[in-house]
Amino acid sequence: SFSPDSRFLATGASDRTVLIWNVETQQVDATLAGHNDPVEYLSFSPDGRVLASSAYEGSVHIWSLDSARELLVIPVPFEYITNLVFVPDGRSLLVSGSRREQEDGDEHTVSAVLFYSAGDPILHGDTFRFQLP
Repeated sequence: SFSPDSRFLATGASDRTVLIWNVETQQVDATLAGHNDPVEYLSFSPDGRVLASSAYEGSVHIWSLDSARELLVIPVPFEYITNLVFVPDGRSLLVSGSRREQEDGDEHTVSAVLFYSAGDPILHGDTFRFQLP
């Protein structure tokens, strides 16, 4: 994922880290470690100062790029996170994913969306229903 000003590129890796590359120098400026599984999805905040990352373990990590430190870990109720993106205000994050559920002996997949503001889920919806927590 490129930062909004295109100066930095964030890449997720199978070694469970996020690398922040300086596009101009083509060097790694920071390595962010904290995931328990390979990193799959990345999203910069609109001001480029915060990065969200997700991995197989079902959590979203929020990083300060000013300090290269983890600010927050958000557990999500998904087996698979399929995307994450900051909304334009930069204070909210949309996370989509899926999980397997069993009902009456049949297994099916439920796709869902979570909308976080200040780290708290404020809207949860899936393919069958929407509910405010």
